[in-house]
Parts: sequence; structure tokens; C-alpha cells
Amino acid sequence: MTDDQLLAAGWKVRPFDGFIGSLGTIWSRRDDDRFAYALRTEPRHANALGVVHGGLLSTLADHTMLVNTWQARGRKACLTVSLDVKFVASANPGELLVARARLDAQGNVLTFASATVSAMREDGSDAVVAMAAAVVRVR
Repeated sequence: MTDDQLLAAGWKVRPFDGFIGSLGTIWSRRDDDRFAYALRTEPRHANALGVVHGGLLSTLADHTMLVNTWQARGRKACLTVSLDVKFVASANPGELLVARARLDAQGNVLTFASATVSAMREDGSDAVVAMAAAVVRVR
């Protein structure tokens, strides 16, 4: 998917400071009542085997779950208490990663969230490359 196709599909570039901003151009789109995030991977995102590093997949999933929790909980500060990531396939540099989150349960202080990260393949198909679950503390 080219940048023009992302724009036509309703995606917007979201500048971020700090660590998340250092990853590259982050795209976001509101899907129903949730935010989805995307990042086009680059060679610098590869591990020693030449595939996208699991730390990048984890970061994108974590960020997506946190932002969706933040939005749902009245934009209160959120912290990841626990993060579990399962890597189910590899992503290749140059592919677009798309992360989507779901809030599974909410208590007074804790929110339980899950996310999938998919890679958009050269042939236009997409494949889930990571599944994550988090416990998020809301301040």
C-alpha cells in the first residue's frame, strides 16, 4: 500500500515525540470506536535474520493498546503492567505493519486489552504476524 493509498483509505500521519516517534512515520486511522496504527518497515527494523525485529512488533502492539485504553478511559494516563506477545509469522522490511486493539475488560484501575499486528504483503494480502495481550493500569 503506497502512501497515497493510505491517505485515500483515511489514514493520517501522526507525529510522535520520544521513543515511538523514533520508529519512523506512524499512521493512524479511526476504525469504528478504536484507533488503528500503521508503520512501513525499513531495513533498519530488521534483526540479524533479516526479518522485522520482534521488539518493533511488540512496541506497535503496546502503543495501540495504550492509546485505545487512554481514549476509552477519558484520556487518563495509562501504564503497561503486563505485556504478552506471541509471534506467529515474520514480517519483512518494506512491508506495512497495521496494529488493531480491542479492550476486553475494564475494572476501576485495570484494563485488559488485546491486539493483532498484521503485515501487508507485496501481493496485497495481509498476514497476522503478532498477537498481544496487555494489562494496563489507568491513573
